[in-house]
Amino acid sequence: MSRIILGLPSWGVHREVSFAERLVRGLEARGEDARVLLTESGCRLVDGIDEELSVPCDIPCDRLPAGPDDTLGQRWEALQRYLEERGPCFYLMLGDQRNNIIAPRLSRNVKLIGVLLVDDEAEIEQVGRLGHFWAAIVASSTPIHFKLASRFPHLAPRLCMIRDEPAMADAYLDLFGRISELEARGGCPRPRHYIGPLVSLAKKVSTAEDDLEEGRFYVNKHGHWPDGPVACEQLIAPVPEWTGQLEDCRIIVAASAETISGVDVFGSRLVRGLRQRGIDARLHGPAPSKATSPLETSSDLPFETRDPRLEWDFISYKDRFRLAVEQIESFAPCIYVPDYNLEWSCICPQLSGRVRVVGIGHSDDPWHYENLCRIGHACDAIVGVSGAITAHLRAIAPKFSGKLRTIPYGVSLPEEPAESLAAIRRERKPDAPLRIAYTGRLVLHQKRAVDLLAIARELDRRGVPFELAIVGDGELRAEMEAAAADLIIRQKLWFAGPQPNAAVLKFLESRDAYLLPSSFEGLSVGMLEAMSHGVVPVVSDIRSGVPDAIVPGKSGLVAPAGDAAAFADRLEWLWRNPAARMKMSAAAARTVADNFSLERMIDSYVEIFSRILAEPSRRSFGPFAPPAHIAREMTWSAWLSRVASDPLASVQRVSQRLLRSGG
Repeated sequence: MSRIILGLPSWGVHREVSFAERLVRGLEARGEDARVLLTESGCRLVDGIDEELSVPCDIPCDRLPAGPDDTLGQRWEALQRYLEERGPCFYLMLGDQRNNIIAPRLSRNVKLIGVLLVDDEAEIEQVGRLGHFWAAIVASSTPIHFKLASRFPHLAPRLCMIRDEPAMADAYLDLFGRISELEARGGCPRPRHYIGPLVSLAKKVSTAEDDLEEGRFYVNKHGHWPDGPVACEQLIAPVPEWTGQLEDCRIIVAASAETISGVDVFGSRLVRGLRQRGIDARLHGPAPSKATSPLETSSDLPFETRDPRLEWDFISYKDRFRLAVEQIESFAPCIYVPDYNLEWSCICPQLSGRVRVVGIGHSDDPWHYENLCRIGHACDAIVGVSGAITAHLRAIAPKFSGKLRTIPYGVSLPEEPAESLAAIRRERKPDAPLRIAYTGRLVLHQKRAVDLLAIARELDRRGVPFELAIVGDGELRAEMEAAAADLIIRQKLWFAGPQPNAAVLKFLESRDAYLLPSSFEGLSVGMLEAMSHGVVPVVSDIRSGVPDAIVPGKSGLVAPAGDAAAFADRLEWLWRNPAARMKMSAAAARTVADNFSLERMIDSYVEIFSRILAEPSRRSFGPFAPPAHIAREMTWSAWLSRVASDPLASVQRVSQRLLRSGG
């Protein structure tokens, strides 16, 4: 049986809490994995929350992994991630209207059940808004069942009655079984939407309309977690096959070359490592911009510029896709690594058998999973950079299990021996300030960069001597510098800006702790580089990457994402325990040397490339598979909308197209 999660805002004195207590105990007694999730425990943003009581020790209970001052959007994003990470699961939506609105965004991996315990108009109205996203709607009494059936006859197939009584656990287990059986037969279809306007809801949940609207906008900017792949239409035309040796073909690694990206750094290192072994590897992407490109310009990193016609908006997407196919085919026989190229990777189903494709899941986020689910049938192999990413792909796309492989990132080991770096750290006075580093983008989504200031202020409040250096750039930098002016003046904190990788590695030699408050990662290269230099990682307790590299208390420390006080606890402990810190430093460096060296990563890719070339292609062929935002642009309605919005621009596009075809 899948996990069973009951969502409540907080643990107080109301009917939903007593119901959850009885049901969880009943399910636990029957050997099921059932627990309560408190979605607003400790949240300072919303009002109207009941006074919290202690949760009984025999009730498994989680609290939403979010900070007390997180916006509603951040909290909804955290709730969505919590549920998707634990899928397949059943989520019972009780009287939690503020957070139940995420229902349209959840995948089929999370089976939703709405439960009505009271005959309340706000609860009835919620059924009208969200009922078609729920696999079942449970009424706890005959009057509630009758009212729902008469008010929403179109939801009658989802409606059932389970009385709120001590023996209800068996009835719920029977309901879960029927939902699972129906889903296995292809039933329980659920639409996927973005969260709609929430003005009517604001009056009922004691939250400002502006907060609700801002939260909705934030969440809707991000992609949906995928439902998993569907069967792919096969092409009838035969496709030529090619098998051979790695030395006889090219490796083409896609690059963005437009913004600073750890994935592009990975691509550069992969290409360089392969070329050092005599393998013809090349980067491929739009012409790099000297102002923004993270790519190192070097003779040992050949760069194949993407056909500039792919950027011409007067050419249809299908024509641009064909041009992209022609360019990749011109490198054949080759292995194509779409990498971070989430838009143009949709050409993979149209590539011939002379091209092998290796997809890579770089991050534990919806975009990467959706991309790999969409093109996975056209891949010969799929790599996850952490065990969690590979496991999640296997759960949502079991048909790809035979293609999956975990290959973690590798980093260059420091030229300075670990013993020398340790000796330098031992020479410092025991009460010297704790030297902390953060390297990465200064953004809210994923990196939670503003938490750096909250952690610094908590350390300052406790009187812990520290120096926090923030290396990197991003949209929050100016705002963070202004907010931290007093800490900067007192030399507690400074912003170093973006730095070359060599300078960052040299800087890490003098640091004691590496801070990473992210809400999710794939496998942080910055964390691995810091560990390789003996810098003790203090990072968010997230499922991807961190468990692969850190044994808490031995090679690093973890804290709940968004909990500034918990991060400060770990950093203060490191300062007060220099001997233990030195042991962790040595363990961190040893972990990277043994498991995450660049040589080891290159070895793994050479092995997987050689294997897929030595056997017939495992790819399926079919039509182009564009992401949703491009697929929408390719519809007639989108075309008519563009014409109506700017007729003159449309005429110019047609003219350019005619000129091109005539030339």
